[in-house]
Amino acid sequence: MLHRIANHETLSSVVNALPLGLFWKDRNSVYLGGNSHTAMHAGLPDAAALVGLTDYDLFAREQADAIRADDRQVIETGVPKLGIIESVTTPSGIRWLELYKVPLRDPSDQIIGVVGTFRDITDRVQLQEERTQLIAQLTTALDAAEEANRAKSRFLANMSHELRTPLNAIIGYSEMLEETDASREATADLQRIQRAGRHLLALVDDVLDLAKLESGPTELVVGPIWVSRLIDDAKDFITPAAVKNGTTITFDEACPECVVRADETKLRQCLLSLLSNAAKFTENGEIHVTLRRRDATSVEIEVRDTGVGMTEAHVDQLFQPFMHADSSIACRVGGTGLGLVITRSLMLHMGGDIRAESRLGAGSKFTLTIPAECSPVVNENDGCQSIVGERLALAL
Repeated sequence: MLHRIANHETLSSVVNALPLGLFWKDRNSVYLGGNSHTAMHAGLPDAAALVGLTDYDLFAREQADAIRADDRQVIETGVPKLGIIESVTTPSGIRWLELYKVPLRDPSDQIIGVVGTFRDITDRVQLQEERTQLIAQLTTALDAAEEANRAKSRFLANMSHELRTPLNAIIGYSEMLEETDASREATADLQRIQRAGRHLLALVDDVLDLAKLESGPTELVVGPIWVSRLIDDAKDFITPAAVKNGTTITFDEACPECVVRADETKLRQCLLSLLSNAAKFTENGEIHVTLRRRDATSVEIEVRDTGVGMTEAHVDQLFQPFMHADSSIACRVGGTGLGLVITRSLMLHMGGDIRAESRLGAGSKFTLTIPAECSPVVNENDGCQSIVGERLALAL
């Protein structure tokens, strides 16, 4: 007898020590017992006070109806209900509980009630709600920031157009005046006006390009391009600026037959940007352009110079807007710091990429990777298709 009492007390101690609520009811959902954790949540002094009560004695009718419906389902089907999430109003306020209910069976395996356990997940639910609210706030803030950025880009695009008109007029009239019988001093002044106007116009063009890329879809006309011809044209265009700095430009055609799939105007813009930078930052040196096939699906154009170069930290910043590798040199040679940003954006949206390598005092190397296209004369069985022209509206 004493042994049985000791076992009962031990079991009671174990049940009450559980960090979970534990209860059991008869077939009518009348509490037959429970532990102290359950009594605490119900606002009762101890587990003994729970015996003989129903959920209607502890909770609001609507909540009690839902609890009893779960009990009836477990008792009638014999199937446990696991992971039930319920909110209940307790003396300490609204609490969220995660419940597990299983049938209570007698020695003959007959269902005589229900056994349940629960844990309080109020803190977890509140944290989830706060997280959901925070995500909603961040989403709203992000949408507002993106709209503000689009508005800024639209403003810059409109302003750039407004600036280009008078700038073109200034340059045009100064050229007309230079053609008249102007004095030597006036001619020099007019030429300075033209240089300043063209420089400012180039800056406006960069801002306009960036604004277009940021403000919405940009149409690309994609088709096959004979790359060596494009490089020759770009090299001829940049050569005067390079020669002025005592720099030579060479072109190595490792793949003269290479044809790529890109927008010709945009690819020329990207190549001119790299060559122009190389010419600006290289004095009495060399600029070497290499065209080669990277693999069966892509072609590379490498622009390598022997110019001032830059540190690894500066290389990491190259593709950020308005960033210059060396601000002191940038002030001397000019530029907005947008050329490489625009080049990278255009390359990515033509299905290509750009890589940069450099070492301070030892020059820089930029590599454009472009999707390969079949040449006009190819075997139809090689899986390639020649595209005359394809318009793509891409959101950059």
